Amino acid sequence: MIKAFLIAGAIGATLLLLIAGGGSFEGGTFRSSSQAGGLCGNVPSDYQQVFTDAANAWKIQPAFLAAIFVSEHKWIATGNYQKWPNINTDFEKNKEGSGATGPFQFMPGTWSGKSGVGFLTDPSQIKKENGYGQDGDGDNIADVNNFTDAAYSAAHLLSANGAKNYTSNEELLRKAALRYGDGTQGYVDGAIKYFNDLSCLNNSSTIAKGNNCSEIILAKAREYIGVDYGNSGNHCGNEKLPSGPSPKLRVDCSGFVSRVYREVGLFDKNACYSTQTLPNATGLIEMEPKKGDKILPGDIIVKVDGSNHAMIFVSGNPLGSFTVIQSGGNGPNRDKVNETSRNYYQGDRYFRSSKCTL
Repeated sequence: MIKAFLIAGAIGATLLLLIAGGGSFEGGTFRSSSQAGGLCGNVPSDYQQVFTDAANAWKIQPAFLAAIFVSEHKWIATGNYQKWPNINTDFEKNKEGSGATGPFQFMPGTWSGKSGVGFLTDPSQIKKENGYGQDGDGDNIADVNNFTDAAYSAAHLLSANGAKNYTSNEELLRKAALRYGDGTQGYVDGAIKYFNDLSCLNNSSTIAKGNNCSEIILAKAREYIGVDYGNSGNHCGNEKLPSGPSPKLRVDCSGFVSRVYREVGLFDKNACYSTQTLPNATGLIEMEPKKGDKILPGDIIVKVDGSNHAMIFVSGNPLGSFTVIQSGGNGPNRDKVNETSRNYYQGDRYFRSSKCTL
């Protein structure tokens, strides 16, 4: 259950929002020693998508957001994560407008920014009051009982509480959980246990296969954000990726994709493909969204209409606007590996490793 934080909110809500930053991705920002690990536990795909999108909006670990949710519904963990609520269900709805409510158990004052008004639903009014309620699904309503809205709101609050910049530092996560929950050590210990249960960062295997491909590929790709674009004699780069970007390591677009896929076990350990040879890489299967194939996070996109380019799909409409992780490109951070939005081009081709088919 979330504390109302009425005193702290009145004094420091504005400061916390400044610390948290905005809810949009700042392409090219290196995450120091932290990385965005995926969800490797038994998490349903619809939950995975919302946890990942909401966590990335506020730059927290997706598994930590999932852990906070499980902390509010402990029966999920006691059942070994085998059964989850229907994501479209109203969670513990409080029709009186008071008390902890919704999938992430928000208090009215925390959601709306002030007490005595219940759960506000106008995102602009909530923002004006320095509340944490968010419109996560884009319908211009911040609904405390809507799972997506509540997940984005919880990610916002956890980021403000210190879990920002994709930190996996246990001390910082403990502090964030303590401020979020009921103030007990049991709540904090539980949140950390669930995080360890669900995080790819703590999973014994970093090899992508089957239904864990998306999160492991994206976690590895995000380790490279901030690395310089270029070619230092080998377009895949000769140096290992250290805890921070190496001044010597440079990778071009296909070199970046090659390194990510080989480091998660989807390419041979010495594979280094170009944009021309990537479509014929060993183990890749071409996916055709125009024919109904679903494009998954972690799939490869190769643009082959003259200005060749390779990148890794993150989310969005593959035939419209979507997000990618890439080295180079045409965005403001094209001199580095970056995560950015782009639009579909007629020359885009999509590929998935055969090891990632279910």
